Amino acid sequence: MKLLRELASEIYSMFAGDAAMSVFVVIIVCAAAALRYLTPLPSYLIGFGLLAGCLVLLALRVFSYSAKARGR
Repeated sequence: MKLLRELASEIYSMFAGDAAMSVFVVIIVCAAAALRYLTPLPSYLIGFGLLAGCLVLLALRVFSYSAKARGR
């Protein structure tokens, strides 16, 4: 149990305490891994999807923090 707690703590702190971003990155990576092993898709398509998903997530979180900073 202690190992799981430490693992969760490390994943949480991976993005400066942004829990939502940490959770979504883990979901994106798990989805890419599942697609890799469960479908006949080429690896480069899955890699592109992984890159695109992470970049979209990053952009959404930046815009979210920007809107909070402006007071919306």
